[in-house]
Amino acid sequence: MLLRLVLVLGVAVAVMPAVEDADIERLLRLQLQRQAVEQAEAPQAGARPNPGRAVPSLASGSFACEVEWDDYMTLIVVEEGVSTRRLAWVATRHREAKELAVAYAGTAFVDERGDIHIDCRNAFLTGPMADQWSPDSFAIEPGGRVRIIDDAERGNPGRLVDRVPARKQEAGPLDAEYRRRRLLARFFVVGAL
Repeated sequence: MLLRLVLVLGVAVAVMPAVEDADIERLLRLQLQRQAVEQAEAPQAGARPNPGRAVPSLASGSFACEVEWDDYMTLIVVEEGVSTRRLAWVATRHREAKELAVAYAGTAFVDERGDIHIDCRNAFLTGPMADQWSPDSFAIEPGGRVRIIDDAERGNPGRLVDRVPARKQEAGPLDAEYRRRRLLARFFVVGAL
């Protein structure tokens, strides 16, 4: 299958021919506008801000990871890019049945503590449980602990199961496992539109 590369929010994204470039751009632009409107509340001194609600300090590196929480496994893939907020694909499946529950796009960044945030507030949802789901945002702490909160402010703890960097060497080619997971996550989010 021939994929086209398009520039979405400063990130090169491969798009399947059946998906219109304007649809992806509109979806991500809408999500970023909604996130900008919802300013993060100032965290209490010493407290970690809720996932996705921190002030971005640095760009997140590009990687793919699996997060385990409740009865779910979530695949998160952060794209390469040049901005502080990077495009992130999120696909959650039932842990035992391994069936897709929901998928959506968000943005990734690092806060001043070094936590990686995946901000998915007000994301457009796809998948069989889209009408029953509130998008989850994630904060991955350096030790592998994961904090999760949805748009209804319901929180869950989780844990990082594994993490695959986009490249094994800075100037090297994209890692094969990263590419596989990125294609899968993109398909779940964009292919279902």
